[in-house]
Amino acid sequence: GRRQPTAGRVQWRPVGDSAPWREIHEAGHGQIWLRLIDAVGAERCRRQVDVVPRNFRIEIDIGTGNQAGVVRLIGLAGAEVRLGPDSPTGVSVNLAGDRARIVCSSLPGALPPPLTFLLNWPGSQPIALELPYPHRGAFFQLAGQSLPNDDWIPLGRLGGLRLFIQDPASGRHFWLEGELIARPDEAVERFRQRFHERLPLLEQGRIEVSLLPWQDRIASLLASTQTLDAQVRLIVETVQGERLAKIRISRFDAMIEPDRAASLVRIPDDSLARLGSKWEGRVQLEMLRLWAPDDPAVPLPASPNHAACWEVPADLQPGPWWIVGRDGDWTRFRPL
Repeated sequence: GRRQPTAGRVQWRPVGDSAPWREIHEAGHGQIWLRLIDAVGAERCRRQVDVVPRNFRIEIDIGTGNQAGVVRLIGLAGAEVRLGPDSPTGVSVNLAGDRARIVCSSLPGALPPPLTFLLNWPGSQPIALELPYPHRGAFFQLAGQSLPNDDWIPLGRLGGLRLFIQDPASGRHFWLEGELIARPDEAVERFRQRFHERLPLLEQGRIEVSLLPWQDRIASLLASTQTLDAQVRLIVETVQGERLAKIRISRFDAMIEPDRAASLVRIPDDSLARLGSKWEGRVQLEMLRLWAPDDPAVPLPASPNHAACWEVPADLQPGPWWIVGRDGDWTRFRPL
């Protein structure tokens, strides 16, 4: 039948507080619970939200060269402002009335990760506010996490990759260059395939771009070589040729390696660091018969005596085998 709208009223109270629920006309800041109760007082739904004062606003002056960048938080209404964990050095916070002025010194190299500020109103849990470091530059983000410059991600995750550029001069052009590196261990290639495309104009000094539209171009470059270790390096450049940020795209972002003497296959430490928490329940290794690829795969048991290792059966049929590693349904590991 037809869905009927729920009648009722909205109430709220601070997160972590067992005080009575307050009516919606009472002002509140910070982390709060919102709930809808119906005409008989039964709770129909509840949601946690972050609330800032009505007049709260953010102003940013983007620094260039040795000039510091400045973030101004205005309309704090009594909030305490603190820097979040892992903040870079050279950042100072000055409070004056209902305003905070954060000065961020110029740092050499690539643009630092975004800054995290904790806004804490009395009687409430702090709100985490994340803002780009206020300096001219660029960086890549994957699923909301900023990546180190020249990091390495697999082609299959390109849909979650975004590029962020900021510059005090709006309307400035930047370029995205992609170049195929068939052998990452070589510093110079005799011939390189590449593309070079202009990025959209900056608006109000900033732009955020999804890299998904370039997926087919990157996949085509990787498919043009038989080298499984091939990479496409994406580089963000100014029109003067200054390189602001770069990242590498490859078929795989994790490796497995053999220990033939012990009949084991293991994940090296650098690949293990990429897997995140609870990888033990997700990662599976199996062996495929290359002369009969349609036959069922042979799963490899995890070694009880060695961490991040799998045992290769001793009674395998002679012939060429392929070892494949999966992270859930994702063929993440370079085959062995």
